[in-house]
Amino acid sequence: MQSTTAIWKTLFWGLQTYAYILLLLPIIVGLVNKKYWNRPLWIIFLYCVANFLLNSLESILIWAVGKYPDVLLPYLDYLSIENTFFLLPLYYLKNFLFISWFYSLIFPILNISTIFKRIGIACAVISLFSFTFIEGYQTFGSINPSLNTIYLVCFGIILPPVYLWLSRLHSIRIPLRKNPYLWISMGLLMQAFTSVLPYLFGTDLYQLNEELYYFSITINLFFNLVGLTLISIGFYYAYYVRFIKLA
Repeated sequence: MQSTTAIWKTLFWGLQTYAYILLLLPIIVGLVNKKYWNRPLWIIFLYCVANFLLNSLESILIWAVGKYPDVLLPYLDYLSIENTFFLLPLYYLKNFLFISWFYSLIFPILNISTIFKRIGIACAVISLFSFTFIEGYQTFGSINPSLNTIYLVCFGIILPPVYLWLSRLHSIRIPLRKNPYLWISMGLLMQAFTSVLPYLFGTDLYQLNEELYYFSITINLFFNLVGLTLISIGFYYAYYVRFIKLA
């Protein structure tokens, strides 16, 4: 009989096989409806492309090292690279820049929305400074994961329901279910909600409790896939952005 850890591992790798299909889904749906895009949809499209490229780069690197270890390992050893932690700042920058830029454009209260982009840029600068001068690229670190967790809680978990609430207060000439920004916000919420634990504790969680680690990354992957589906629905309703007044 399989252990609970083995079951979560199996579920994780099973979901992983569908990940790349769903990573492409919002990109494909977005391109089909490209003629309706405005700036916020352009930004989310770039976010989805960056998401796909970073995940592909990490997977290709892992595959290449396994396939050609004699060629690549000497270079990795020279650079003291033992894992893919050196790619983490790119994931952080993707979140900091694109999500804050998106919300800076769609929030119905102008004097609040103008702050969002500045917060994203400030987080990106702190992240790069920490990566370059403090923690480096050879460790999971603590500054960047903590900063990203706080950012995701604020921009990924708190802002979507706030946007929903404000959308009901402000005059929008379409039903909420046809509001592409609402679907995209809910997608970002799904992606952020379960990312806190893996981002905050990372490999420490694996060393502390392997079963909890695989449980957390499996649930995180599942909600990421749900989030990508919701973002795709947002692009499906791209036609209706013309009826929504931007900040």
